[in-house]
Formats: sequence, C-alpha cells, structure tokens
Amino acid sequence: MKLDSEERVIESNIVGKNIDFRIANTGHMQDILRKSMYSDPIGSICREISDNARDANREAGNKHIPVEIWVPGTDLIIKDDGLGISPARMEEIFSVYGESSKRDTNEQGGGFGLGAKTPFAYTDSFGIETVHKGQYYLYLAYINEDKCSQLKVVEQRSAETSEKSGTKIIIPVKPRDRNEFSRKIIEYTKYWFIAGDTPPKLLGAIPESPDVILRGDNWIILKPSGPRILCNGIPNSLDEN
Repeated sequence: MKLDSEERVIESNIVGKNIDFRIANTGHMQDILRKSMYSDPIGSICREISDNARDANREAGNKHIPVEIWVPGTDLIIKDDGLGISPARMEEIFSVYGESSKRDTNEQGGGFGLGAKTPFAYTDSFGIETVHKGQYYLYLAYINEDKCSQLKVVEQRSAETSEKSGTKIIIPVKPRDRNEFSRKIIEYTKYWFIAGDTPPKLLGAIPESPDVILRGDNWIILKPSGPRILCNGIPNSLDEN
C-alpha cells in the first residue's frame, strides 16, 4: 500500500553557480539555422563555397591556380586545388556548426564555421569529393528525418594518378534557379583580383569584366552601382540587412 509521506524540498545554496546555456532539440535548432540565417540563400552559397575554394588554394600555396566553377546545368560544381580534407577534419570541423580552421590566420576569409553548411539553406543534400594524401573520399551531406545534418561516407579508395589533391563541392540546382546561380557566382568572384587572387575559371558562363573606372598600384575606383564595400575581393552591399 502507498504510505502517506510529507514531501520535502531541500534546495542547497546556489549563489555563485555558473549555468551554461545549451542548445536542446538539435534537429529543430539546425532547421532554424538553415532556414533563417540567410536572406539570400543562392547568393550566400555562391559567395561562401567559392570563397572556401579560394582559401583552400591559398592554404596550399596555389593562389596562381584558378578555382574551377561549373555554372549549372543540373549542378553547381566548385573545385579547388587545395590540400584536400582529411577524415578527421571532415568530422571535427566541416560537419560541426561553429567550428572553423580559419580563426588563427588573416590569410583566409570566414572563421565562423558556417560557410561550408550554406548549401543546406537551399537543398537537403549535396556532395563532397576530396583527395587528401593519396586517398579519394566521396561524402553525401544530407538532412535526415530528424532534421539533423549528417555526413555519409559513400566511397573511399586510393586516388588515381590523374586525381590531384583538392576538393569538389557538388550542389544540385533547380532549373528555375540556374540563371540566378550564374549571376551570383559571377558577381561574387569577379573582384578576386583586387585581393591578389587568380580569377576563377568559369565553365558554362562568360566571365563579366569588373566595372572598374580607374586603378592605381594600391587603389581602385569602381563604377557606382549602389552603396557597397569590397572585403577580401567580395562585394557587400551597405544597405543589406
């Protein structure tokens, strides 16, 4: 039988205790990040993924080699000639929101640990091919049924002689968005030369000449097209939210 008992609540003194904020329901929070962080998902993808590829070339000492960008057909493909991504880096940095390998250098853009995840603002899955130290890896990044982002290792093998170190990001594009992807890729890469980088090699699109009025050794004047500022060779509108 159930005995009567007096419930006693004893609270210890918690003054001075530090309580960490935490994130509950990871899938729900990741969903909010994916859908709410970027007002222009297509532009953000084009800016962040192409800039990551440029940084990979910088890290490998390959600033003179152009990033290759296949402007959509069915996919937007961005390929660098960097060092490739090791399995440990994929697991500990690439797949973790907020982790970045760029916080200890001014030679690379970013540092917030979010740019590599921008494709999820547009699509539920995208591919990553990478060659690192003679090994080829193919990953599928996707959103699972719990709304969590996951990486699946699809293939691992010894790289063929023709496969150089580097990484290729493959993002599926809806037919109605192909022109917008092309336009934004051109917009966000055409000023790279200002930061001393080789312009990308665009495959499937005609590069657009930067709207330069006048330039000198350490300065450049652009044709006015709304308030904006160039940071690391990437245009940012001053009136964007």
